[in-house]
Amino acid sequence: MKTHRLSRLTRNRRSAAVEPLEARIVPAAIFWDGGGDGVNWNSANNWSNNAVPTAADDVTISPAGAITVSLTSGAQSVLSLAIPGDDTLSITGGSLTLAASSAVETLVLGGSGALFANAPLSLTGTVSFGGNATLGGSATVTVEVGTTLNVTDNEPNLATELVNAGTVRVGNAYLDLDGTAAKVRVISGGVFETANTA
Repeated sequence: MKTHRLSRLTRNRRSAAVEPLEARIVPAAIFWDGGGDGVNWNSANNWSNNAVPTAADDVTISPAGAITVSLTSGAQSVLSLAIPGDDTLSITGGSLTLAASSAVETLVLGGSGALFANAPLSLTGTVSFGGNATLGGSATVTVEVGTTLNVTDNEPNLATELVNAGTVRVGNAYLDLDGTAAKVRVISGGVFETANTA
């Protein structure tokens, strides 16, 4: 009787063996709370976790009221970026790289700033693109229906495929198509206007 009970306990212990799971990194959801200076991307206290977002983070900027978040220096990377409302992202120095699908309502890309989309990026509001800024990456950037991208000054560099379903206006500027991947594809309903004939 005792032998029987022991063998059953031994058998149960064997079946309850636990195998280790594979290591996984779960993306963190980080949002802008403006708790630092309320303006600068690189101010850690402006973010919900009190740290500047990293390549492992899904980032949302959508506080109450309209704000402008400025990135002026440093090479920043996030997993994804969502700016769905009346807020503006201004990149005039440094760079921001996006690894997963993202959407930005209002974007100012100028100076020596750079935005690299390595997954589809949707632009859904008003976009200003000028100076010597760069819009690049390995994925397409789409100017959505109802969106206007204004090429405002100097010779900004387009280094990816821009799919235009909205309006692209080239004013007193030249859009520099930089590299073999660079092109503007105007699809049904899209408008491309330029004041320059050169």
